[in-house]
Amino acid sequence: AGDDCLRMGAHYALTRLALRAASFDEATTHGERALALARATGNRLREPYLLRVLGVIASWHGDSLRARNRFDEALALARELHVQGWMQAHILNSLGEDARRHGDFDGALAHYRAALEMATRIGDRFLMMGEQLNVGLVLVRMGDGAEGEALLRRNLRDHAQIGLIDSNVIWNLWGLAVAATRRGDPRQAARLFGGAVRLSETTGFAVAPADRALYEADRAAARAALGETAFAAAWAEGAAAGWE
Repeated sequence: AGDDCLRMGAHYALTRLALRAASFDEATTHGERALALARATGNRLREPYLLRVLGVIASWHGDSLRARNRFDEALALARELHVQGWMQAHILNSLGEDARRHGDFDGALAHYRAALEMATRIGDRFLMMGEQLNVGLVLVRMGDGAEGEALLRRNLRDHAQIGLIDSNVIWNLWGLAVAATRRGDPRQAARLFGGAVRLSETTGFAVAPADRALYEADRAAARAALGETAFAAAWAEGAAAGWE
């Protein structure tokens, strides 16, 4: 029908589907087409979001330099267009994700806290919950297990109170499992890993390909500390547990 705005939306939807399937080349192709259409139609407010998505694709694919360039371009444009709040918080979050994947925990924490501050300012509860989760995950990695675990537990209770089971719950259980291993409770870690995998299977929320190696390493650390037989038993116990 010649409606470039609808074509842009269709390419964006195909971008997200391809990304979820880890088809990075396909995702990039659709993302670039959506961005080109946004620019051709003068839809500048859509550009920062599409630039961010292209950055996420690059980060998941392991191209950190390209990802940061996309995120920086998206953030500069969002500020130029005075797109405050939600959009900037998501871009800052994505910068934090890429930094975390490359072991820059100080940088990740700074980005996550900036995103949390912005989410708090605009009163976006779900965005606040996501950033609190991310801060907790990084604190656990940095060795501040007590504060990190407390944040993760509070975040999990917030999800339970509103009955929200999403990818953040799986990340939360993963973070609590890492904290349990590091404080010498690998059995609890195995139970949490079992619960996380079961939720991932039933909800369709999977660990991003870019994070899979770290996930497997954390699970292996808990298995090594507990032993194969005991780990399998605790894993099964966690997998069988209900949400309550």
